[in-house]
Amino acid sequence: MTGEPPADADVQTSTDARKDAYVQIPHALADDPVYASLYGNDETLAAFVRMKLAADRAWPSSPTVPRRLSEEQLRMMLDSGLVTLCPGDRFRVPSTDELRRKRSEAGKTGGLASGKSRERG
Repeated sequence: MTGEPPADADVQTSTDARKDAYVQIPHALADDPVYASLYGNDETLAAFVRMKLAADRAWPSSPTVPRRLSEEQLRMMLDSGLVTLCPGDRFRVPSTDELRRKRSEAGKTGGLASGKSRERG
């Protein structure tokens, strides 16, 4: 016995849940002049996508600014509002914060509604 669930068990592990996780990249990155310099620079765009992934994984905490990020890349992200700096060499991605707050509120609302329907039933 290996301690693992049987192959036919209907179980979702935290690793499975991470496989289904994703982040959203706004279409505005391609279309909005505010983001033109970032979108036109593949290295900076890739750095932003990596930072967005890190911010989503760490939420609600703030991840550390990547050491290999150049000052120019960071400046592009800060100037466009895609990233904000926090104390302690950390950063936040405002769009991730907004989306996660909305998801959290939706979950709370759904949970409260479910609880109330059980009370009535």
